[in-house]
Amino acid sequence: KHSPSGKNTGNSRNGKTHKSLRNDNGEIEITVPRDRNGDFDPIIVKKYEKTIGPIRDKIISMYAKGMTIRDIQSHIIELYGLGISPTLVSNITTKIVHLAEEWQNRPLEKNYPIVFFDAIHYKLRDQSKKMQKWLDEEYPAIKARAKQENAEIHWGR
Repeated sequence: KHSPSGKNTGNSRNGKTHKSLRNDNGEIEITVPRDRNGDFDPIIVKKYEKTIGPIRDKIISMYAKGMTIRDIQSHIIELYGLGISPTLVSNITTKIVHLAEEWQNRPLEKNYPIVFFDAIHYKLRDQSKKMQKWLDEEYPAIKARAKQENAEIHWGR
């Protein structure tokens, strides 16, 4: 805010403006900084955006990783400065709970293959620098199937 880097450039801070964002559960008021030339581009909620789709996706992602509703709320406040309520987070996450339960209760296949890979290490010289690289793209069909099944592949290093 008080950085000398913007002084005498002809473009300095010029207060804040209030913006209303719509979501499925109502509206949220945020404040967005302004500058004299109008060059400031917000990162999270772009200019002229009125919905919080990207924030919703981040909330769902954090919930899927096991964070609690209060943890998500405090995390969003810390990172983005958005004053969201636990009720809003809860309303967003309840929309995906049935999908998670459906996936957890899906019928399992009889067999799931387990494949262990070891990497092939190559010693290379690139522009007079010695380096070691390893090849992990040997098995693209298996990687595609694992991705489809939401499995994880761990490569040895």
